[in-house]
Amino acid sequence: VFSVIEAMELTLCVSLLKKMRPYFVKNAAEYERGHFSVHIGGTGAGDLGGDISAWTRTAQWFFHSIKRLAPARAAAASDRELFVESLVTFLSLPGSDIISTAPETFSFDVHRLLAIKNDVQELVMVAVLVMVIRGARSYARTHRPPPAAEAAAG
Repeated sequence: VFSVIEAMELTLCVSLLKKMRPYFVKNAAEYERGHFSVHIGGTGAGDLGGDISAWTRTAQWFFHSIKRLAPARAAAASDRELFVESLVTFLSLPGSDIISTAPETFSFDVHRLLAIKNDVQELVMVAVLVMVIRGARSYARTHRPPPAAEAAAG
């Protein structure tokens, strides 16, 4: 009986979400804009916390990334390439620095970025361990004592 009631509740929820979808689609961008504005210190009245140049951490983060690239490469790089370079450098920081220096544009995503960073670090550690084990096995195979030495030792 309870499983039937639970299935009915889920069906009702899905139906309500389908009916409300046009409202959500229509208002999602405005809701996000207001929520983001309030989150970074704006009034929530549609502004994004004032002039974008006031977003000092975002501007510093991006301009430091441009300065890190060679001048010829920075001039030829697209905005996307600069962003990717900046993001990789940002994710290379220690976890506490990521939280304290996160650009305002990442304010909602800091914890997800930390999770991604931790996942990548785990993958790198596993890859390094696999390489060490393969190297040790290869070394053990190539540096075995000759059979005569084994017989004399045994």
